[in-house]
Amino acid sequence: PSYPYDKNVIQSGITPPNSDKWPNTSGTPSLTSTFLLGARNAGAIKPNDTVEYTIYFLSAGTSPANNVRFCDRVPTNVTFLPTAFNSLPADSTGLSTADRGIAAKLGTGILKAYTNIADGDFAQYFPPNVEPSTVYPKIICGGANVNGAVVVNLSNLNNATSPGTPPESYGFVRFQGVVK
Repeated sequence: PSYPYDKNVIQSGITPPNSDKWPNTSGTPSLTSTFLLGARNAGAIKPNDTVEYTIYFLSAGTSPANNVRFCDRVPTNVTFLPTAFNSLPADSTGLSTADRGIAAKLGTGILKAYTNIADGDFAQYFPPNVEPSTVYPKIICGGANVNGAVVVNLSNLNNATSPGTPPESYGFVRFQGVVK
């Protein structure tokens, strides 16, 4: 609650780290960036509602980031939706007949769907009680996998040198869940 950037908005007088490197900011923190599309207000959430989670990433260091992987736990009281993105174009590296519950956009590319299984694409869903560290020994997911986890292997990311440049330095990953 005390972290000032949790609200997904750039507030006057508070500048998020590396905000000058996000796309569509013209090099200065902006309230009008069209890339960071968080902080939606859809009203009160109740059981059986579908919620969507978006994880943004930016490689804003002074050199490329290598072997980038992240893990995001499915929140308690939410059930991962394995078919959430079946209607999106599938990434060609995954099994074409598998359900796709993870979506991602890298740089200026198109939003693509990724399968939930270990099949060659860069995303995977780990069901409850299956630890991602059994596949990715160095990944840290912060505790036991009691409700599922989404792991994304972004591999190598170029470092951002200016807003949205190069495109291989930023993007986002999405997954959906149903409130229990």
